[in-house]
Amino acid sequence: MKTDKGLMTLEAMLSLLLVAAIMATAAPHNETAEETLLQHSKALDLLIVWATEGTAENEMVLDAELLLGKNNFELYVDTEKIYGEPSREKVSETILRHRNGKPEEITLSAHINK
Repeated sequence: MKTDKGLMTLEAMLSLLLVAAIMATAAPHNETAEETLLQHSKALDLLIVWATEGTAENEMVLDAELLLGKNNFELYVDTEKIYGEPSREKVSETILRHRNGKPEEITLSAHINK
């Protein structure tokens, strides 16, 4: 890469320019995708805890308000809406748990703020 005089060769300079150009055109930071992934992860974590601990509905609302933010989610047990207003931009997860010997479906939708 160096000549006798200590200068870079043309090939080495072109290689460095190519690497710099590739680094400059890297994908832009996408906050919406990161927020969506984070909200999805939080919702799934809550559902897993609720299913394993048999959490009551009023406690579910308090947990979700704490983790997702007030008025930032929808909560359904079977087909009954427990909390929230519908949003077009959301990520949803559903989990099935057995409570008092019968299956119960819990759906949590976390709203995505744009």
